[in-house]
This record gives sequence, structure tokens and C-alpha cells, in this order.
Amino acid sequence: MREELGNAATEEEKEKAAKMLYKWIEEGNLFQIRSGVNEPCIPRGSYHILADEIRVGWHIEFNERLRTLLEV
Repeated sequence: MREELGNAATEEEKEKAAKMLYKWIEEGNLFQIRSGVNEPCIPRGSYHILADEIRVGWHIEFNERLRTLLEV
């Protein structure tokens, strides 16, 4: 997302990209985890697991925002 938006993106552009990413994960045609596993909830759940482990985020500034919230 950062490569696509660049560092000068507005907050509106960041939020739009975050919503598009989330929508793709919730509704899109995701990659198969392995052959024969066709249920969309499997790869979708994998993204949610990665988000729970703070390895991916839905917003380009996810880590920075989370750090700020946790400091308070």
C-alpha cells in the first residue's frame, strides 16, 4: 500500500486504500492456501490471524497508530 500511495498521501487517500484492502480480504477472490481448500473463510481468516499478531494492518499507518494508542 505504501508503494502505491507514496509518502505524501492524504489521510483521505490512506483511508480509502485501507477500506479497499479490507473489502478485498472480506469479499475478494483470495489465494488458495493449498490445493483442494476452496472455502474463502480459510485465507480470509489467515489475514485476520496476521492482523491479530500485528504482522499486517488495514491502514498504512497501522503500527504507528497502534503504538500511539498503547502508549496512553
